[in-house]
Amino acid sequence: MIGAPILLAMFAWERNPLLIVMLIMAAPQVMAAFRYDSKAPRNAVYYATSLKIKLLYGGLYLGLVTFLALGSYEIHLMLQAR
Repeated sequence: MIGAPILLAMFAWERNPLLIVMLIMAAPQVMAAFRYDSKAPRNAVYYATSLKIKLLYGGLYLGLVTFLALGSYEIHLMLQAR
């Protein structure tokens, strides 16, 4: 849910048409979040996931973010050295 407002803020700061495309693609997920029904069977199954699995996925996600951030930083240093 926080991604759409961040995309809007980024678009206000730097006018990039790709951000608008991303916002359009995110619109169905934002609308689904506002129509959330806690009694729906698919939502109950989603929240029945064990803590171990949630922590595993969270750790993998943070690892991916770290890897991508370090890669971007290294590319930035390479381009700066040119």
